[in-house]
Amino acid sequence: GMCITNNEELAEKMRILKDHGMSKNKRYWHDIVGYNYRLTNIQAAIGVAQLENIDKFIEIRRKNAKLYNTLLQDTKGITLQEEEKYAKHVYWMYSVLLNEQAKLPRTELMQKLKSAGIETREFFYPLHIMPPYKQFALNQKFPITDNISQKGMNLPSSSRLSRDDITYICETIKKIV
Repeated sequence: GMCITNNEELAEKMRILKDHGMSKNKRYWHDIVGYNYRLTNIQAAIGVAQLENIDKFIEIRRKNAKLYNTLLQDTKGITLQEEEKYAKHVYWMYSVLLNEQAKLPRTELMQKLKSAGIETREFFYPLHIMPPYKQFALNQKFPITDNISQKGMNLPSSSRLSRDDITYICETIKKIV
């Protein structure tokens, strides 16, 4: 992936991390743990071409999300995202939560959608349950995080979706839920 920023300090840190954490002043000396995140010329060219169209892709995803919101707004059992006034959501994923009015568990809903040709994804696992991070949780409980992780579902959100695709997805969800 590509990283972009207008913060020079952050940009310099990213340059160091992408090159195994190697010092800029002492070759083959590693002051920090880094990674091999350098791109090939072809990968970089594709990334630059994608960045040239980023505003168009974001606008398409926002338009698709608006249609999802309109078609799903009164669907019992599903809670929709809200865009805060201070933010502009890019809808990398269009996500919903099953709430207490849902008549079936997420896994069953996802399976039924799959049978109808609709691919969905579960939310990510919470960090505090993953082996590398468990030690930092210090046996604390995170009920909100756990609930969101267990009830969240990502709907198709490609910028290539048509209005008919989104309408079909929403009608299918309404029939099932």
